[in-house]
Formats: sequence, structure tokens, C-alpha cells
Amino acid sequence: MQRLVPRRVDREFAELICADEQWLRDEFDALVAASFGGPPTRPGPPAPPWTPPAGRPWRYLPFSFPAPPAVRRAARPAGSGLPMRRQRSPPGDDPVRVRHGAGRP
Repeated sequence: MQRLVPRRVDREFAELICADEQWLRDEFDALVAASFGGPPTRPGPPAPPWTPPAGRPWRYLPFSFPAPPAVRRAARPAGSGLPMRRQRSPPGDDPVRVRHGAGRP
């Protein structure tokens, strides 16, 4: 692609612009202001701290808090895990074939 402006003109233009530092700073500030607008608005005052209502305050605490002793459930014996509803059978053939009925005689 042919250049419409010779490199010499580009260099001379850059030297001309950079010669006046105050003008360069003003132009830069104007470009930044046009691109980003003014500074962001100041945030309002912070919200007051939340306090749970009187009565049963433990009901309103986040889940990350430990439950009070009266609410805790009895501990399960070690190794009990979750109760199983049914016993699982051993795996059969390829599950994809069994699901589609392709492996049956």
C-alpha cells in the first residue's frame, strides 16, 4: 500500500507537537476527559450495621455461623455417612449399550 504522507512529514509533525509541552499536556488532558468523562461521583455514606431483631436472634444469623447448642443435631457415628435408600447392583456391560438395549440377545 502506498503511503499518502511521507515519513519525513510524520517526523516533523511529531517534533512540532512535542515542542510545546504545555499544549501537549492540555491536549492529552482534553482527550482523556472526552474519553472517560468526569471523575466518578463520591459514594454515599455506608449502610448502618445490621442487627438481628430481639427474641430469637440465632434465626437471623448467616449460615456460616455455628448453630446454638439447642439447635445442633446429634452427631452421627463415624463412618455412617448418608443413609442409602437402596443397595446398588454391580455395574453391567457398557452402560451406553445397556441403556439403548443394544447389548441384549
